[in-house]
Amino acid sequence: MRKYCFIRDASTNMCYCSKCGHIILQDEYNMKKHAGSCGEEAHFIIGRQTEDQDYFYLLEAEGDHLTFHVVTPVLYLRPGFKDRYKGGGWKRIFSAELYRGSREVRISRSKYGNLDMWLALIRQGRVRPAMTEEDSAVVRKVFPTVQGIYSLQMLVHIYKTKGLEYRNLLPEGTEDSMFSIRNMRLSGDVGGEDAVLFTNLHEIAEDELLLEINMALHSGKRHIRLLISEHYLYAGELPDLKELFSLENVVAGAGTEEDVHRFAERYPSFGLEAYWENGGRNLLLPLLSGEYHQGIELLAKSGCCAAAAFPGLSELLLDPLLYTNVKEMLGVPVSVVRKLRPEHFRLLPNVIEILSKIWKYNPRFLSVPQDAYTVPMLRFLAENNITREPGADGHWALLRGFDDRQVFRMIKYLASGKTEDYELYRDYLYCCRQIGEYPGGLTPANLKQAHDMAVDIKTDMENHRMAEAFRRQVSSPEYLELTTNTEMDNEIFGKDPYVVKAPSVPRELVEESAAMHHCVRMYADLVAKGATKIFFLRQRKQQSVPFVTIEVNGKRVIQVKAAYNKKADIRAQRFVRKWAAVKGLQITTPDMRESV
Repeated sequence: MRKYCFIRDASTNMCYCSKCGHIILQDEYNMKKHAGSCGEEAHFIIGRQTEDQDYFYLLEAEGDHLTFHVVTPVLYLRPGFKDRYKGGGWKRIFSAELYRGSREVRISRSKYGNLDMWLALIRQGRVRPAMTEEDSAVVRKVFPTVQGIYSLQMLVHIYKTKGLEYRNLLPEGTEDSMFSIRNMRLSGDVGGEDAVLFTNLHEIAEDELLLEINMALHSGKRHIRLLISEHYLYAGELPDLKELFSLENVVAGAGTEEDVHRFAERYPSFGLEAYWENGGRNLLLPLLSGEYHQGIELLAKSGCCAAAAFPGLSELLLDPLLYTNVKEMLGVPVSVVRKLRPEHFRLLPNVIEILSKIWKYNPRFLSVPQDAYTVPMLRFLAENNITREPGADGHWALLRGFDDRQVFRMIKYLASGKTEDYELYRDYLYCCRQIGEYPGGLTPANLKQAHDMAVDIKTDMENHRMAEAFRRQVSSPEYLELTTNTEMDNEIFGKDPYVVKAPSVPRELVEESAAMHHCVRMYADLVAKGATKIFFLRQRKQQSVPFVTIEVNGKRVIQVKAAYNKKADIRAQRFVRKWAAVKGLQITTPDMRESV
């Protein structure tokens, strides 16, 4: 079924129907109304301009071959008119034929461009279809084994490299009678997100095998039924290959393994053996990908099961000519890609790019003995500058100072499965870098214990450094000059009932906080950094007993707190005002009354 279109005249507010030539106002209501009355076979594309060269493509199934056309819309003038049209049609710019049982592409018309150019433009969305029927439905009339089309560019490449062969193994109309799998029972541990695959192997004439597949989806509410053999395929329902290929949790029914081995032995071209032996259970991937996408087929038949099923793999957008082997396609060998699991691609969609860079730098880093990589190992590879790129150390900079031999030890440790907590190991290494030692070694046998030891050492070191800095601050002349202990202060404050003292060690803030029931203990680090100053206002006759706590920031008194964060009494406030005036401090706290 072909599409017709409205062609807009850019110089007026009118457009023309390319089927009947009728003149219509350029608004959606009138165009849709006309589309409904012009004919059931008319499918309208709104908004094409006559002065632009617009291209569309058509696929036509003609017996034993498929014809590919590139066309452009044209209008036919009414006799005697320059701006009235009697209808429109398609002008063919390029035509090519693909024949059943052949790999040759025959070019029958070529007024502009070549096949590769047009296929690339179609893949980019710059040349659109001119028919309502799905591409795959038209292609299947000539090549019945094609169940889905990734792109016409990929389809033509598959046709030219290996052909799209088809054998009619069963008499037409008898296919449904071969579906024998009935009343499938799903085990109780199969969830709604799982797909369950059942198989049955039929022996037909001349030593041919027919593999019957029944895949149950959505807790058995939907079934995909297929009959497959070499160069033969029959589907009870047209499958959505993109959806089916990306299934992660596929459970194989009883007897499937035996069917797979027998079928793989008879038809090794499907690559089922390698796929199954490497944990692949979605048999549709190796069986149907051969005429859908050569990259997916290559991964599935190589046993790279998780990579084949990941729909977001950017390497599937490459030029079809590059799908010759896994290493050229992904930048890492099959042995590496086989170690990846579906959860790895969910966690790190660019995991292939990461592994490719590391492989180029040092292949040994990825040569761990385990059958599968672990999530902690891959996170370690992704977050750290394994390849020593300048300026790429990141926040943690965990590898700075380590040689490649030590880095490989870390990778093997995380790949061994001895720890599933990557964050704990990262924190351990980061803490060890700060304290300058590794109490549990580079790869601790007991990570939790080693981590706690490192944290304790770091805490002690920080407390010691903070205490030293605290003592330097409170013993400085700038700090002591605000106390009332100098000879000049004795003359000024000697008869007052109060004194102002400076703490000598951080512990005194803790004791003050406990006695006064406030949070001055939290200020030890600020005092050590010189960000603020804490003083104790004490009664002269009881200088060891906490009474009022004062905070000074720069030249401002910003807190004056008695017990429980209450205001100091009137006499104490009067003394604080006198002390502040003598020391050149400004009182800016609401803890003091305006007048006392």
